[in-house]
Amino acid sequence: SEMDSIAKFGPREEDLNKAKEFFLKSYQEKLRENNFWLYSIADQYFYNINRVTGYEKSVQNITANKVKEFAKSIVDEKNVIQVIMRGKNK
Repeated sequence: SEMDSIAKFGPREEDLNKAKEFFLKSYQEKLRENNFWLYSIADQYFYNINRVTGYEKSVQNITANKVKEFAKSIVDEKNVIQVIMRGKNK
């Protein structure tokens, strides 16, 4: 599976860069939305979680090796469920 491949070899550099680019672009768009600020302020007030400061730096600090190690930790847990979806018989 793709997850096994990432756990073994890490993500392709091109894929990682595209994902990081998407995260940063999406973040810039969300900064203009009231809903983002509503939830950010609520998280800060109720849970002391700051979702604004340092986001861009955190995304830039994501490395292929960090993604590989994270994927490996998930795959190594061996918690697997198989879901089969079938259409309704008529």
